[in-house]
Amino acid sequence: MEDLGFHFNPEKFYKPKGEADIESGDDSIIDGVLEEQETLKALKKRPKINIPSLSLLYLSFLIIFSLLFGRVFQLQIVKGNEYKQKAQIHGVRQIILRAPRGLIYDRFYNPSDNNSGYLLAKNIPAFSLGIIPGDLPKNQEEKDKILDKLALFLKIEKEEILKEIKEAKDPFQPVVLKKNISKNESLLLEKEFSSTPGVSVFTEPLRQYIDSEYFSHILGYVGKINAEEFNVLKDKGYDMNATIGKAGIEQFYEEYLHGQDGKELIEVDALGNVVKKLGKVEPVPGNTVITTIDSQLQKVAFDALKSTSQRVGSKKGAVVVMNPQTGEVLAMASVPSYDNNVFAENNSKEIQKLFSNPLQPLFNRVISGAYSIGSIIKPLVAIAALSEKVITPSTQFYDKGYIQISNPYVAGIVYTYKCWKAGGHGWVNLVEAIKDSCNVFFYIVGGGFENFKGLGVEKLVHWFQQFGLGQKTGIDLNGENEGFIPTPKWKKDTWGEEWYLGDTYNLSIGQGSLLATPLQAAVYTSAIANGGKILKPYLVKEILGSGKEIIFKNNSQILKEGFVNKNDLEYVKKGMLLVAKEGTAKQLSSLGVDVAAKTGTVQLGGNKEKTHSWFICFAPFQNPQIAIAVVVEKGGYGSEAALPVAQEILNFYFKNR
Repeated sequence: MEDLGFHFNPEKFYKPKGEADIESGDDSIIDGVLEEQETLKALKKRPKINIPSLSLLYLSFLIIFSLLFGRVFQLQIVKGNEYKQKAQIHGVRQIILRAPRGLIYDRFYNPSDNNSGYLLAKNIPAFSLGIIPGDLPKNQEEKDKILDKLALFLKIEKEEILKEIKEAKDPFQPVVLKKNISKNESLLLEKEFSSTPGVSVFTEPLRQYIDSEYFSHILGYVGKINAEEFNVLKDKGYDMNATIGKAGIEQFYEEYLHGQDGKELIEVDALGNVVKKLGKVEPVPGNTVITTIDSQLQKVAFDALKSTSQRVGSKKGAVVVMNPQTGEVLAMASVPSYDNNVFAENNSKEIQKLFSNPLQPLFNRVISGAYSIGSIIKPLVAIAALSEKVITPSTQFYDKGYIQISNPYVAGIVYTYKCWKAGGHGWVNLVEAIKDSCNVFFYIVGGGFENFKGLGVEKLVHWFQQFGLGQKTGIDLNGENEGFIPTPKWKKDTWGEEWYLGDTYNLSIGQGSLLATPLQAAVYTSAIANGGKILKPYLVKEILGSGKEIIFKNNSQILKEGFVNKNDLEYVKKGMLLVAKEGTAKQLSSLGVDVAAKTGTVQLGGNKEKTHSWFICFAPFQNPQIAIAVVVEKGGYGSEAALPVAQEILNFYFKNR
């Protein structure tokens, strides 16, 4: 048999059972023998197997196995730590570096002298605690445990945290949950949450207001951008976690104060830990704002308003001081006031208290409070009457304490309109009528009486508009109220009633539906003082860039002039001068400087016990430097509450300025 590479032993493969089995005729055995023979023939026909080829196959398997083993050894043993770290890398992130907001100073800041001026708003580095939603565990149970723990430590509701997470646009930017954390508290939180994914303590600039109660209505406050604001500002580089101005100068001059946020590229692992810092663009601080505010005068005005309001049992009021030659606002106070730092610190509980306070401390009454203004309107009625040639400076009317008019439609019905002085003032001309605040004189001048025609409602409305009533002054603050001038059309459309002569009488003495803001009163008082120029009031003098160069400047802006005869103005000013020398504000005669003034008392709903106290003035008489408007809500007579506020302001100003 040919050698096929292995030896076949038929006896081992098949063993006969013996002779008897063959003779018995067992076909299966015979078949088996035949089958075996066929198998032997088939084996002879198979190709010959080469021993060296088989060895090569074994060798190939050995080499491949060795290579695989070596690679596994290299990956797991030699470079195991390196690849383990790389496996944990989550990616590259862009971290926003918040720019400090621009500084805000009073009017006395000089860019060449860093010690000049009074700083009103600055920034301090502060610790904040936040979460990075994208780094929180995906497992809901683990995530809830973290949020429950945060809510407990921060003493806030879990729902509030969930709301912040839901509103986050970028899941890998920190959502600030608490600002202005003390250093000790930050260390505690860092220790407690150091290994907690998605929770971090970091530093960012925090807005801080100095003497906030005095300046809050001027400066306003900052807060987190909302969705509506984001849609407006997103093209200017703002993100959903940005802090922006929400009121006051902070809001109006946001584009200058905001600055430019920086960026830092970092590599982080799967837990959000920083692996490597890849690059950085430093933030650019906001620009420096220099206001028109005299900080010391502001404090005097605020303290006077607050103390006087408390003295007369009032809780609300406003005062504004202007330069009548330029339109600069030197002081602006509204009570009650508030601490605008609670907004910068995101103190939600204190913020909620402010919004729910029935006294509305966030409401700036100087620009947004619209009041009936009473007798402080009389100088404008006098100017209108002189300008329209309705009267001359020597025109006189007799005041017996009241006038009466009959109902033109119903016989026997008579209406009586009283002067504030029982028995009246007798014969009075224009100057005397202003000095004594004679209602009867202005009833007749405004609405006419018997054979005297008077101005009439249309001309009164026209002249009130000429002096800026019923329209916004354009001051650089948002939220200004335009006030209101009633007209016959308005009354018909609103109440379905005709305009009566009595309505004109009320309009002529500032009662009824005529409304104005304290700022509007200060603007028209300034116009009387400066010879008939309506000036646009403003709160910011200039804004400085990073190199202390002027990048914005507010100049004095005349909105209207030449509409009134200066000689007519002199008679009105003379009457106002006598108010402070002999009339309802004669206590000002001891100041040592001539003051032109007018008091006002406004009845509310016919209740004599509930009156607003008003006062306007300017000084010095010959060369006016300041104009003042004061209102004390439910403060009584103008001479009792509003006048003392102005007196303290005048005292300080002419002793120190």
